[in-house]
Amino acid sequence: MPDFTPDRPVEIPPQDPSKPAWPVTLLVVVCAYLLAAWNLYGAMISVAPFFGDQPSRDDYIQGGMAALTAVVPCVLLALAGWMAGSRWGLALFCLPAGVLALFGMSMVADDGDPSDPEPTRAVQAADLFDDLTHLNWIVAGGLAVVIVGVVWTRRDSRRSPRGRLPRDDATGSALASGVGVTGPRLRG
Repeated sequence: MPDFTPDRPVEIPPQDPSKPAWPVTLLVVVCAYLLAAWNLYGAMISVAPFFGDQPSRDDYIQGGMAALTAVVPCVLLALAGWMAGSRWGLALFCLPAGVLALFGMSMVADDGDPSDPEPTRAVQAADLFDDLTHLNWIVAGGLAVVIVGVVWTRRDSRRSPRGRLPRDDATGSALASGVGVTGPRLRG
């Protein structure tokens, strides 16, 4: 049982080597590739020249922002995979995140149809929340909630074997009676 003193926090034992990390890595990498494919498809469709139309600058910005904001959930997926024990398998994340970032920056840099009223308009903060980016922000929010929950439960489980600091019944304060996880203190 780990020793707890107020001066030294509880040490976390290393990950159990008998538990394989590859299922978590596979799930996280597949989710990242699916998210990347969905965003690349949406971005390419938004600028596709259907029936001879030339896409506007707004279309390029919307497609580029969809690809750029997809990097946020990919990073959060990598963080969740890291917390679950994946290590080197997460290097497979470099490919979809890198492709998304490069593709998004390329699309944001393209000018639109010269006959548009604003063929070279600047990117604005509101473009981060266009229609194609909603899925990315929803996924990022869900992953952030999961990561905060995991960190919270791990932090609570480190305090003592039961997840809470031992309390003194009379005062309600932690460790006030001199009895800790390791046993009673000797008083002189």
